Amino acid sequence: MGYDIQTPRRGETCFLLAVAVAVAFSGCGGGSSSGSDTGQPCATLKIAGGQGCSSPPNSLVIVSSRSGQCTGTFITATHVLTAAHCFSGPSSVTVENEFLLASSQSVAIHPLYDPSSPSSPYDVAVIALSGAQQVSPVPLEESVPVAAGEEVVTYGFGIDQDDRSWYDRVRSGEAPLKATYLDVTSVSDASVSTISNGSGDTCAGDSGGPLLRAAQDGSWGIVALTRSGPASCVPYQPTESQNTNVQFSSVSNFILAEAPGAVVR
Repeated sequence: MGYDIQTPRRGETCFLLAVAVAVAFSGCGGGSSSGSDTGQPCATLKIAGGQGCSSPPNSLVIVSSRSGQCTGTFITATHVLTAAHCFSGPSSVTVENEFLLASSQSVAIHPLYDPSSPSSPYDVAVIALSGAQQVSPVPLEESVPVAAGEEVVTYGFGIDQDDRSWYDRVRSGEAPLKATYLDVTSVSDASVSTISNGSGDTCAGDSGGPLLRAAQDGSWGIVALTRSGPASCVPYQPTESQNTNVQFSSVSNFILAEAPGAVVR
């Protein structure tokens, strides 16, 4: 099934995030002004299960709109990559994490995206910001096709296995950002299918978050975006998730047209 985006609960506003998250991160080792390098994703990980990211990459953000909240990734200093289903119509959009809070100038949705289909292979959007941010953008990985049997890591600000939002985790003194390893089961233009390896899985609010694969030099690049998956937020269930394939030429060409400064490797 397709993920519902995470609707903010009472009190979960951009202002509260900007204030409360700064305290929570600094209390658990992530209080630098620029964040950790994206090439070092948190190593023992969690979306639903595992551990939270105490030293987060500065390129991962909460995407908030009238429709609710998703996860996004900076691919240039002024562009954030996320899922199209995070937006139900024109509205103001903000992106934020411990290190920044910025407003959108525009949101571009793939012209072939079908909002009535949770399996649309064109579930991708690019947010353009009004000003450049001091972040480490994440490259798109296209040099080697992603393949079944590989391991990827994904990030998200969504609901965890205890049905807690990022705001609940902050109030408990935990980091709001989570991550987990997933195993790739099959790949097509329409989808990169993944399943939990037992350490965690994605859930509502993680939509639009990146699936990253490590290169031989140890750096990480985006190969897919979280799109849909199991309804229950548990560390493991034998149900595949379907993710938008960023290496699909129609998706890749759209991203590069909307974010011409994005790095492809």
